[in-house]
Amino acid sequence: MLGRILVELGRLVLPAALLYVALLALSLWLFPPATEPTLDSERAAASFLATPPAYVTFRATALANDRPTLVLMGASNVGTGFHTDQLGALLPGFDVHSLVIGGNNVDGMRSTVELVYANRPPAERGNLILVLGLWYGMFLHEDSNLGQTPVAAQLRRFGLYQAQGEGFERRLSAPAFDMAVTLLRPFVLVQSLLGPHGPVAQHLFAAAAEDGAAAFIPPQLDSRDFPLPQAQFSALTALVRRVEAMGGKLVLVDLPLPKTAAGAAPLWRRYQQAKLPILAEARAHGAVIIDMQDMNCDCDFGDGTHPLATAAPRWSARLAAKLKSAELIR
Repeated sequence: MLGRILVELGRLVLPAALLYVALLALSLWLFPPATEPTLDSERAAASFLATPPAYVTFRATALANDRPTLVLMGASNVGTGFHTDQLGALLPGFDVHSLVIGGNNVDGMRSTVELVYANRPPAERGNLILVLGLWYGMFLHEDSNLGQTPVAAQLRRFGLYQAQGEGFERRLSAPAFDMAVTLLRPFVLVQSLLGPHGPVAQHLFAAAAEDGAAAFIPPQLDSRDFPLPQAQFSALTALVRRVEAMGGKLVLVDLPLPKTAAGAAPLWRRYQQAKLPILAEARAHGAVIIDMQDMNCDCDFGDGTHPLATAAPRWSARLAAKLKSAELIR
């Protein structure tokens, strides 16, 4: 009787096990294990994790060391404005990571900061620099909800992280965590192949992207006007105090915009006033403020927000110079 039960159980389990092994092998063939020592969320689409939030969350053990480390955070304009290879060449001896998430507001950056802390022990934060890019679009949300950010959603998947106080902690050692992520590959393979950031979608839309790449779109003036909500400004103040308490050095970069928008867009003008007390308090709590708005130029932008690739070397050079002049990097 027991033997018959085991046979029937085997008939049920064996096909599922074979399918799992086949999907795991296919995933490893299509997306070989990453060998880059640093993270860049721009590479997410080429990984089995497919999306930047998943990529940074499940590859964050790259931060689990005591090497001098600089981490870029912000929305997509940070990713296009600062390239990790260019910035790394300007900051020898530093690991430069980009944990940029498109559409991030301050809540999104706070979740990313907590991800860094979950993977970087307190004793190894003395040479950690967190660089957050700011622009007025981050402060348009009327509320604050840390639990609903893209990275927070990933931190709750699979049980590999657990909530701890205001943040999270990684539940496994770095090697065990990486092995667990490898074993989870079959569960995200279909998403990676068929999702909006997967190779199928990339192939279908590659030609259209190439056709439009050469066309310059003049930056458009954002004509909206209303008082900026305070929720994300308050979130920034809380983030500053969190870094002060937890360790690492915080750098807030006031990003350039097209000159067409800067000085003329009503919300940009409101932001210039609203940010002053917040940045002053941030400075009082140990943050370094880098103002790059003197680099506003239409010629550097393909739209109202995102710099062209030709601007990235100058942006990176300016950031590196400011970090050195602030004596954060010697």
